[in-house]
Amino acid sequence: MAWSYRRRIKIIPGVHLNFSKSGISTSIGIKGSNITFGKKGTYINTGIPTLGIYNRQKLLDQKKTSLHRQHPVNQTTIFLAQIYKKSRAKICRV
Repeated sequence: MAWSYRRRIKIIPGVHLNFSKSGISTSIGIKGSNITFGKKGTYINTGIPTLGIYNRQKLLDQKKTSLHRQHPVNQTTIFLAQIYKKSRAKICRV
């Protein structure tokens, strides 16, 4: 069994500083949808927390100097974000 280390510290609501064995990264966003900036690149993370369904897409590569997207956000990511937003609206109304 391999050992690993992860630690997440909340700076302000919606902004987290992440420490791991491979380095430090910053996450900005809400539970279920955020953007992570780290030494391996920039990622968008979307999902439905209660169901355990998630998607992770690489947006920018830190090694490249150009700002074009490596993998554009696909329709699945947009769909999951819309479902999550609708479910949050229903919960807030109750």
